[in-house]
Amino acid sequence: MRTSRVLAFYVSLAAVCLANTPGDESITAPEWRKTYDAAFEANEQRHFDEAVALLRKSWDSAKSDEQRGVVATDLGQTYQQLGRTKDAAQWFERALETWRRDSLKRDPRQSLMSAVTAVDLANSCRDIGDYDRAERVLRESLTFTASDPAPRALVRNNLADLLREEGRWVEAEPLFRETLENPVTLPRDRAGALVGLADIDRQRGAWDSSIERWNQALDIHRSQQDSKSEAIALRGLAMTWLDSGSAARAEPLLKRSVQMMENLPDAPPEQLASTLSSMGELYRSENKFTLAENEFSRALQIDRKQLGDSHPQVAWLMEMLAEVISARGDFTVARDYASRATDAMCGVFGDDSMPAAVALANRALVEERANHTEDAAHYYERAIGIARSHPANRTLYATMLNRYAVFLKAIHRGREAKALVLEARSFQLR
Repeated sequence: MRTSRVLAFYVSLAAVCLANTPGDESITAPEWRKTYDAAFEANEQRHFDEAVALLRKSWDSAKSDEQRGVVATDLGQTYQQLGRTKDAAQWFERALETWRRDSLKRDPRQSLMSAVTAVDLANSCRDIGDYDRAERVLRESLTFTASDPAPRALVRNNLADLLREEGRWVEAEPLFRETLENPVTLPRDRAGALVGLADIDRQRGAWDSSIERWNQALDIHRSQQDSKSEAIALRGLAMTWLDSGSAARAEPLLKRSVQMMENLPDAPPEQLASTLSSMGELYRSENKFTLAENEFSRALQIDRKQLGDSHPQVAWLMEMLAEVISARGDFTVARDYASRATDAMCGVFGDDSMPAAVALANRALVEERANHTEDAAHYYERAIGIARSHPANRTLYATMLNRYAVFLKAIHRGREAKALVLEARSFQLR
């Protein structure tokens, strides 16, 4: 299971949103504006430490809620660029409180800025691994933006993507569809919904539908000249071709995605890591285990720095490393990665979650390759027991059943293996 984020909703600094509409006169106050503009310029030049210092000075001299909202939002986004996620979350909290104050309720931009900040705060919580808090923030924001379709679509897509990452496809899918079916949805948000649905289709094995949606999203990103989102969609399309069995069609798309990501000065590190890990999956499918390990290790190094050791994306990379390292016979290292991945997935999503089941199945594969048959059977049975309670994830469940059946057949437990194969077939036909 890939747990990485597929959407890239980054709305640039608050001043960009505020520039087109006159607001509180204090926002143009010469003394305050001079310091703020210098911070904005430092951000544009990617001098983030300098930007933080100037923004803190702007915060201290702010005279109005609008000034405080702008600065707090920008500070949060700048700390995100520095990889200081907890600091970012604290400033996004302050910004969200400010944008929802009574003094700004008549400002037409307030709903948009509240939505932008809520998404930023939720993504910070997501990066920390606090998925419950991220979900609460987004659901509260949906209520707050109920009468404004554009901010509502931004929040709704991010909520749906959070649910998708957790394997809660049944809840995510109608949210993405609601965005698509709204006639006033902006192209950016329409593309985001297409990307989310395409990835759900990919994980379900609905290849034709997934490919069609990835291509529709690509058309929108190219028409909007959004290279960052185009690179993400190229990666998604490539992985759909790879998962459907066509590595030859996946490889040029992946290489193009990697090239675009590496050439973008503001590419989010976690998105570059996801693209590198996709190259790892390609090499893994071709049994090029050393190359796969190199790509997964590069991605892990980036994500560990950004997200910490217990984040689901880091755990997923550990699962991939456990698989390729065990394939070349280093079971001690592979077992360590698999064990840590299981602990992380259980810690974030719960012992009975689908991500936990997938991690346990990965641990079972490591033990199978190490010829520890009792341990392998134990972990397979635990994984399948959990997966049975998640009928929406039928493709993953059937994959686990078939993998366990192959293992049982190899250790001469053919009757049990046959029963599992029949169960997998019947489950896929439902």
